[in-house]
Amino acid sequence: MFSDVEYVQAGVMMALGPGHYQGYYGAAKYVDKILRGANPSDLAIAGPTEFTLSANRSTLARLDLSLPPEFSSRVNEWID
Repeated sequence: MFSDVEYVQAGVMMALGPGHYQGYYGAAKYVDKILRGANPSDLAIAGPTEFTLSANRSTLARLDLSLPPEFSSRVNEWID
């Protein structure tokens, strides 16, 4: 189990982590506020608000594994 979908794209079996681009969007919001004059030390710390479960079908097949239906129904992003 890894934390980023990029690992699943590279061939690992599964990842559970913040939404794929959520960190980039959050960073852009911070930069926008700072460029508009906000003091960085006054900005609140933001954590992820959603998590994405990704799975690699090819890796599961190579390992002759399958996910139980109640688990596979929760996969947000299947990578082939």
